[in-house]
Amino acid sequence: MSKRTANEGLRLAQAHFNRMALEGSAPTATQISALSTLMHVLNGIGLSKFHLFYPFIGGTAATHALDVLGAYDITWSGTVTHNSSGATPNGTTGYGDSGLNGSSLTGTDCHLSAYSTGGSTGSFRCLLGNGTAAAGFGLTALGALDAGGKEAGAIAAVNDPAPDDYLPADAEADTARDHFHLIDSTTALAQQFYRDGVAFASSGTGRGTIQSGNLFIGARNNGGASGYDDATLKSISIGLHLTAAEVLTYYTAVQAFQTALARNN
Repeated sequence: MSKRTANEGLRLAQAHFNRMALEGSAPTATQISALSTLMHVLNGIGLSKFHLFYPFIGGTAATHALDVLGAYDITWSGTVTHNSSGATPNGTTGYGDSGLNGSSLTGTDCHLSAYSTGGSTGSFRCLLGNGTAAAGFGLTALGALDAGGKEAGAIAAVNDPAPDDYLPADAEADTARDHFHLIDSTTALAQQFYRDGVAFASSGTGRGTIQSGNLFIGARNNGGASGYDDATLKSISIGLHLTAAEVLTYYTAVQAFQTALARNN
């Protein structure tokens, strides 16, 4: 992506507000302030490090589909509830297609993140990703808790039919699932998992090639939607590698954004 100017974050925020209004949901003063502040911080990190960012504001399917960066608007399918809290797939049919194909990414330089609350536990559910269980996960992230009540997440793994072989799974017990999670990859054998801006687990058996197929939101794309999630989605990003310092800055800004909107964890 091209280098952004110093004011590009604020310009993109304003463009997002205009698109919200065109979709019939004019932004509130609180939303304008919150997103403008967040985009200013992302501009400082480097907007070129973000392929897409969904803030899920406006309370409707149309406004929740909008990518602030303008390249990858979501196409919703099935049953997804939209309100001021965010977008909530129903766990059985609801999901969104980001339009971003995993083959355009590289497992040696990427990140996935999601800020979510609630959701069922005890079976595989995917907030964001693509891949097939039989042939390997191309890019699957932020799966729900496993049967033992531990978090699961993965990035950039191929040709491995057993998720636990490469997920930083069983890393923490957290039945609430109310967190900002980010998975980052810098080399084919190094993936780092962050919770609320703090690194807490890593995996060393991923691969550098990303499987083809659009990344789905609220489900996994394995030639069709599966692993449906039912957590409330409040923000999602896909982009390039972020340093530990950048992850903390990013999380702090996202947390402030959600707090301003009175929907923080």
